[in-house]
Order: sequence, then C-alpha cells, then structure tokens
Amino acid sequence: MKLETLKKHKPTEEWKERMNGLEDAFLDEIFTEENIHETEKILDHFINSLIKLGEDPKQDDIKKSVNDVLKQLEITNERYGSFIDSMESEELLNFIELAASIAGLDYDQETVDEWAEQI
Repeated sequence: MKLETLKKHKPTEEWKERMNGLEDAFLDEIFTEENIHETEKILDHFINSLIKLGEDPKQDDIKKSVNDVLKQLEITNERYGSFIDSMESEELLNFIELAASIAGLDYDQETVDEWAEQI
C-alpha cells in the first residue's frame, strides 16, 4: 500500500460509522463531527509530511513526523474532552505504525509501546 492510498483508510472512517450507529446517548457524545474532522486533518498532515520526505527518508525524519502526529493527537484529545479511548488509541497506533513502516521506518515493539503511551 502507498502512503497516498492510506489516506482513504484512516481509523476515523470507523469512528464515523460508530457515531452514526450509536443509540446510547453517552457514547454518542464521544464522537462529534468536529473532533473527527480535526483528527482527519492531523492524520492527513502526517501522511503528507511522510510523502514530502521522499523515496529514501532518514530514520530521524520519519520519527519526527511520528512524534509530531502523536503530540497533535494528544493536544486534540485534550481539547475535545478525551474522546480517544483505548480502542481509538489502538486504531490510531496501527495507522501510524503502518504509515511509518511504508515510509521506511525501522522500529521495534519497545518503540511502539512508547508511542502508545503518548496517545
């Protein structure tokens, strides 16, 4: 899969389905059009930053993009009242892992665990 294609497979697509299918009023407040849209913008910016790194990016440059997206997600989660729970965090982490891998990042489970602590 290419990075550009990955934009069509953001975890926010599943969040929209959950938001539209929820009957529980409490759960319905977790996702809003606004927090989903903000998350999509952050993920698109992340993918674009990886694409701009080119064909053979430096490991440190990919790591910087990953750290930037994690920080932005943390800020957004705080701004919108902690809407990113464990399931959403895992989905975001899987997306970030895949994107970083496609971009060429070499990482291990310890690195992924560190990322998980940031979301």
